[in-house]
Amino acid sequence: MLVLSGLFFFLCYLTWLFSYSFWLFLLGIAFRTLGGTLVSGTLEAYIYDFLKIHGKEDEFEKIWGRGTALNAIGIAIALAIGGIASQYSYELVLVFSALSPLVIVVVTLLLPDIKSDAPAGGKGYLAYFIGGIRRAFSSKVLVRILIYSAIVYAALGMLDEYDQVLMSSWLGLPNSFIGIWLATCVAISSIGAFFAHKVKNMGWKVLNPIAVATGILLIIVTFFRSPFLLGILVLMYVFALLISVIVQGMIQREIATDERATITSVNAVVTEAGATVLGLAFGFIANQYGIQVGYGFFGVVILVYMSGQLIIGRIKSRNVK
Repeated sequence: MLVLSGLFFFLCYLTWLFSYSFWLFLLGIAFRTLGGTLVSGTLEAYIYDFLKIHGKEDEFEKIWGRGTALNAIGIAIALAIGGIASQYSYELVLVFSALSPLVIVVVTLLLPDIKSDAPAGGKGYLAYFIGGIRRAFSSKVLVRILIYSAIVYAALGMLDEYDQVLMSSWLGLPNSFIGIWLATCVAISSIGAFFAHKVKNMGWKVLNPIAVATGILLIIVTFFRSPFLLGILVLMYVFALLISVIVQGMIQREIATDERATITSVNAVVTEAGATVLGLAFGFIANQYGIQVGYGFFGVVILVYMSGQLIIGRIKSRNVK
């Protein structure tokens, strides 16, 4: 699946290289979606099971965090090189983009195989899929993680697509500065991923404060037009990768080997569903009242969610007493 994922990403950029129409562009998007779908859940499951058979599953957050950090650094370098290359030729950018997944395919083929401890049998894909969904929504721990991902992580993941618009329309910064700044943000965010394993045992004690801080900071964006907002944007990138590593570790420890990739993918699907709903609302609000108000909308949603969590927690504690 990882090899096929790389090949579909390659087909995406190859199609775009020769695309001069909407339909070929759409075909490339379809290839890219397939590539993302195949890798979703697969890589996390492979890494955790590989560590597990070597008795080192406690190092998952450390390994996954370092991988995420390297990924962020790679994106930062790509942003910088792509920005320069695009001044000469967009086709050159697409050539580099098409070659990079092929390198990943070669690396993937060199990865050692692992012997899964999942029970043998004739269990089909549909049975795995349905069983994974049932397991995900029958566990209170997993449901809580899914909701958190669909709101907090989805918001952070979506907003980084619009930071350049905020910096241009709200702060009035030039494109040349924005490109360098975004590359810097992505590089700095790798710090959160690299050191995430240091707080892996704290779980919700880290995730909840991050959510509250994110909500407050996003509301601040709405009311203050200042270069100091650039600091807030940096924190958003750091928070996003920190959340990503901690949440993945919590999910992997909660599920069995034969359900690992499926439930990890369920989390990704729920996150995307949350991003779709919130994104539509964000688009409407930003179009009507300005993009900075859209950022504030996300802040309000996150704080309302956290307030609900606090109220539910207190009601449960009273019932226990």
